[in-house]
Amino acid sequence: MTDTDVPVLRIAGPADLLRAVPYLLGFHPEESLVVIGLDESRIVVTARLDLADLADTPVAADTLEAIRRGAATAVFGAIFTERHTDIEVIGRCLTGEARRAGLKLLDILVVTGGRWRSLGCDSPQCCPPEGTAMPANPTALDAAATYAGLTGLPNRDALTSMFTPLPGSDELTVELLRHQGHQVSAVLNRRQASYDRSVVRALFAAQRAAQAGVMPTTEQAARFGVALQSYGVRDAVWLAVDDGRLGGIELWVNLARRLPAPYRAAPLFLAGWRAFRDGNGALAGIAADLALQSDPGYSAADLLRAALAHGVDPRTLPTLRTISPPNGGADATNA
Repeated sequence: MTDTDVPVLRIAGPADLLRAVPYLLGFHPEESLVVIGLDESRIVVTARLDLADLADTPVAADTLEAIRRGAATAVFGAIFTERHTDIEVIGRCLTGEARRAGLKLLDILVVTGGRWRSLGCDSPQCCPPEGTAMPANPTALDAAATYAGLTGLPNRDALTSMFTPLPGSDELTVELLRHQGHQVSAVLNRRQASYDRSVVRALFAAQRAAQAGVMPTTEQAARFGVALQSYGVRDAVWLAVDDGRLGGIELWVNLARRLPAPYRAAPLFLAGWRAFRDGNGALAGIAADLALQSDPGYSAADLLRAALAHGVDPRTLPTLRTISPPNGGADATNA
């Protein structure tokens, strides 16, 4: 994606900023503190914290430090709650942690009962104590976000549900065993490079087909699941996902839903890395967590979680460096 491809949402005032939050996260937050980091007037990073996590853990401090490392110089806070949480305590926590992180706190907004108010404004003329009603109908910002292809799902669970596993089948189990045999045979007969080349080409073609709505057959899904267990194949695809030659996540989501553990870890990771490069940190984090649930030793997913936790800006992170190609054409990464 080039700079000219990045959707631009113009935000005019606090109500627009709050309206933009579900598009920035990918879902509508509930019982959450959302921290929006800015560099001058440009949003560079958005983080969400469960309100329940703020009392006894250093999560707020860690998050503000990560936002600073993500190139932000100032932050807005937005508290979303319907449970009458002690909002003033949360406000003081955010104020203190922003100061310690060297970030300018512009305001803290509170959304509850369909209304919003500012903790930093005590003027009844512009900030009535009962709050201001959130827009009931779609706004110009909603239209711009929809046109840009952005969505705001009802909640985080709805975002997670896109990876819900599909029921397994005996046919898939048989095909996985068959392709494991093919892979072992390729290694024993010194045909690993040829095997990798063939599968990588097929994966490229399958992702392009998936973007057009054509998903792999059971036999193909099993072949891809087994092949992606090989670091050579996985890394060749990872590099292409990272530098944009393989856009979209349709194939990876489909494979992640159909394959059992630990085979689903690789497509979950690839979906997460593509989401990370596209600036969708919420989806990237969910995919990384699910990959580690599928395979606790999957180090690439740990790398992705570390990048998210440390506020690494995907726009400024260099593309992965090439090392020796495992297949004469596709490259591997150095990670």
